[in-house]
Amino acid sequence: MTMGQTKRTILAVIPVYNDWTAAAMLLDDLDRVDFNGTVHVMFVDDASTDAVTRPAVKERYASINEISVLRLNRNLGHQRASAIGMAYACATLAFDAMIVMDADGEDRPQDIRTLIDTFDENKGQGVVFAARRRRTAALSFKLYYLVYLMVSKILTGFAERVGNFSVLSRATASRLVQAPELLMHYSSTVQKLKIPFHKVKIDRGKRYHGSSKMGFTGLVMHGLLAIAVHRERVAIRAFIFCAFSSFLLLAGIPIVACVRFFTDMAIPGWATSLTGMLLILLSQLVGLGLFTIFIILGSRSLMEVVPARDFGLFIEGHETWYHRAANSDIPAVN
Repeated sequence: MTMGQTKRTILAVIPVYNDWTAAAMLLDDLDRVDFNGTVHVMFVDDASTDAVTRPAVKERYASINEISVLRLNRNLGHQRASAIGMAYACATLAFDAMIVMDADGEDRPQDIRTLIDTFDENKGQGVVFAARRRRTAALSFKLYYLVYLMVSKILTGFAERVGNFSVLSRATASRLVQAPELLMHYSSTVQKLKIPFHKVKIDRGKRYHGSSKMGFTGLVMHGLLAIAVHRERVAIRAFIFCAFSSFLLLAGIPIVACVRFFTDMAIPGWATSLTGMLLILLSQLVGLGLFTIFIILGSRSLMEVVPARDFGLFIEGHETWYHRAANSDIPAVN
């Protein structure tokens, strides 16, 4: 059964923090998309502080069947708000496919159809991500992103140019919300769980309203969390690096001794000082390698927050803003 053959229930999970002007504009654009199914838009209100916490909902939408908001009782940040919304949806709502996207317009609604078509071509298996083909960001951000990709490739072996904009099945979403790492980084968790994913090259859109609330500190934290999802892999690579570097340092000590005793190249006191420095570096590398391994192994015994189990701790309530019964010409508005 593909999305093109049967009318499915499609749920869009969209985190929002104060940016309700953009959310209203997003609804207008979403209503122009041919979803070929019943569409439920669920905003995840990340404890907005604006007085107006509800977009101007119309009396009637052509494509959207339902609009609701899941209110969080504290500000969790964009990534964790998405994870809690996904967990809540898997536990309480009926849907066949899920769209995860932002409300600011950078994830363009007109590209959803392309993601859905790719999802159908792969028989609903895995996750279909939007891979950014062209960005409108500042040069500083592009440079930072390039550095992040290089560091991520070295430390984890992964360097994917994807964000949260994606389509996935209910089964895949239910598997993801069982992972504590989903609260840190969505696409990295997909990689860690070895869930198959596909990428569709799509340009990033322009923001509907205002400017991004994520500063440089937030960007760095987001990148570090993406790497932290693969902490075991990072720890093993760090340990191997420390072990290899220690071997080189050990090999350097007999070389220093040979230079000292069998050549006239050594300056008085040079061999002793250099050997001492090599031994200090060696002890630090060994200590760093062991410390990294023990920290990672020790973290496995800690109680972690699992979205599927603990999402209720972060939810204040869920309310419906708009509802139109399937095959009904007269919408019911809450």
